Amino acid sequence: MDSWKGGQTEKARAFGYVNELNQLFVDIVRKSGGNNAKRHLLVEIYNTGLEHAFDPLTKIPDDPAKHLALTVHYYTPPLFAILGNGEDAGWGVGVPSWGTEQEFKELNDNMELLKKNCVDKGIPVIIGEYACSSKNRTQEVIRLFNVSVTEAIYSRGMCPMLWDVQGAGQYERTTSKFKDPVFLEQIMAIPAKYPRNQN
Repeated sequence: MDSWKGGQTEKARAFGYVNELNQLFVDIVRKSGGNNAKRHLLVEIYNTGLEHAFDPLTKIPDDPAKHLALTVHYYTPPLFAILGNGEDAGWGVGVPSWGTEQEFKELNDNMELLKKNCVDKGIPVIIGEYACSSKNRTQEVIRLFNVSVTEAIYSRGMCPMLWDVQGAGQYERTTSKFKDPVFLEQIMAIPAKYPRNQN
């Protein structure tokens, strides 16, 4: 069942609430004085769903400053990205690995849809969360997914923001170091492969 729990009428109502809230947010911030008249604002898509960013029911707020960006999350496929290997959440059981030809195609198709429908139309996109569970998985498969998603995002002119869960992620907060130096090296090499126009 869809996240709005119903058919098209319920979907339109759910999207309408988010559209209204986003417009109120922009209006209130822009009218509140100081630098708020021109600062960049981030608006959230319904349910942070990637496919909702270009759904016809999604309305980009009217912004006199024209300084808006959209944010979505990326946890696809959920049996790998959300659940740990063997973890049973009732709606599915986590799988051990990721990286088949079809899974790479799914990733790149999704990011290409965001680029075509948002970035190419002048709407900046921030992937505000993405990662995979490290539970009962090898560092190699964790690294493969996280680096691949980062590159798919960055190469299309979007901003990647890795969601790192304390105790189970890539960054050790007590030592302020990454657990996997290969992961850090590969992530840091991505921007050089896709230089961006600084104008």
